[in-house]
Amino acid sequence: MSRPGAARQVYLTVLPFAPLPVGAALVAFARLRQGTAASGLEIAVYVAGGLVIALVMLCQATVTRELVAAAVDRPDLDAAHKQLEAIAITDALTGLPNRTLLLDRLGQAVRTAQRTHQPLALLVMNLDRFKEINTALGHDCGDVVLQQIGPRVRSVLRDSDTVARIGGDEFAMLLPDADEEGALRVAHVILGALDTSFQVQGQAVDVDASLGVALYPAHGTDMQTLLRCVEVAMYDAKRTRNGVTLYDQALDQHSAPRLTLMSDLRAALMSETLQLHYQPKIDRSTGRAVGAEVLLRWPHPELGMIPPDKFIPLAEHSGIIVPLTAWVLEKALQQGQAWRQQQRDLNLSVNLSPRLLHDIEFPALVEELLKRYDYPPACLTLEITESALILDPERALSVLLRLSQLGVRISIDDFGTGYSNLGYLQQLPVDEVKIDKSFVIGMDTEQKETSLVRSIIAMAHALNMTVVAEGVETAGVWDLLQHLECDSAQGFYMSRPVPAEALEQWMVQSPWGSTVAPMPALATA
Repeated sequence: MSRPGAARQVYLTVLPFAPLPVGAALVAFARLRQGTAASGLEIAVYVAGGLVIALVMLCQATVTRELVAAAVDRPDLDAAHKQLEAIAITDALTGLPNRTLLLDRLGQAVRTAQRTHQPLALLVMNLDRFKEINTALGHDCGDVVLQQIGPRVRSVLRDSDTVARIGGDEFAMLLPDADEEGALRVAHVILGALDTSFQVQGQAVDVDASLGVALYPAHGTDMQTLLRCVEVAMYDAKRTRNGVTLYDQALDQHSAPRLTLMSDLRAALMSETLQLHYQPKIDRSTGRAVGAEVLLRWPHPELGMIPPDKFIPLAEHSGIIVPLTAWVLEKALQQGQAWRQQQRDLNLSVNLSPRLLHDIEFPALVEELLKRYDYPPACLTLEITESALILDPERALSVLLRLSQLGVRISIDDFGTGYSNLGYLQQLPVDEVKIDKSFVIGMDTEQKETSLVRSIIAMAHALNMTVVAEGVETAGVWDLLQHLECDSAQGFYMSRPVPAEALEQWMVQSPWGSTVAPMPALATA
């Protein structure tokens, strides 16, 4: 409270009592006026009363003065008040402005931009894989890194710019008078400032980040719209690992339906209304099913069957890809173990999101599920894409090595569509490559495709890897693959992906299956 404000408060407190001594003096005067003469005793009494009244008023004035002084001459109270104000707008760990102060400054900047017709840029930066730093080095070391982020970023910005910590490992930068070119340039400069390792307890720690950029007025003319747009851009940068993404309407042109679909997907996972289908893999030498690829299906109550390429990106974006994969793995191993108890040994293949190759805790999850269902690791194949390897080879290698040490088989899915090669795969613990169906479908009519498939099979065998061809839709393609000594294949020619119960019937009725009696399928929903 300010000094004038404190004085006013004290006076308002004391003022109601001020009429009391005045009233007492008036009463005494009136009594004197009642008689024509007063004895000496009466006069003495009135004089004494007047003195008492005067003394009371003097004490009141003294107390008032002391109360005012006590209220307005307390530096410790002023300091405490200022400290509380600072705490309310400052991040305690880093000393940077917090979300509250950022929003205040953003609101002011938008109003200024509206008045002056000048642009501004809002950037949001999220640290990549920061959880791993906390896990590997401890939260104290993670806090030290966060404390060093602010000065790094601040050093490449103008004095008029704002750097704020708005949550966990997320920071925001407000750039007044910045257009698209300037904002993107600053975003890349910020990433460059993070290239130098951070020193934590004598250890070098590397930090990567993803940045989203939104502009006024191009992407929004109010604070709420800019905040939404910059979050969309940041998550796209994180998903694509591009480093920096400028907001584009195409990134969330279906934002409302996407949000609804995300909510529905979470509900479907919690209620276990998702389904697993299985597509058998046929061994070349025996012509029998030796395995099956596990494929997730989502029967939406209103939209019907939603394909994986529609909802898997939603799962990755919303952060539920890990629990979703855990659910798929658990249900698949549960079903696989039920089949094993009925003397049906099928190698089950499960697709992994690229994001899981950067999760150092994922191998522990796989190990725990294998032990829970007493499932042989060698009978589980985890399929990954080439792009997942290219994004962060070192981290992917670390996770793959841990999975391989468990005895799990590793397969490269959609091989031929990415940027890696078999020479590079030689450095990885890979057991199998799956030739992308785009090369397989036209083999019986396109010599070029046949030559490519032949080369992949030959090189994979030279590296002691097995080969699976997907997308087999005709007898001609299957005959060619047998001639090229492709180890196994899958496709509509053998069977479409089907639920567990249908797969069991297929194994009895199809020439690709077996003659044993069908086993009861384990419910997956």
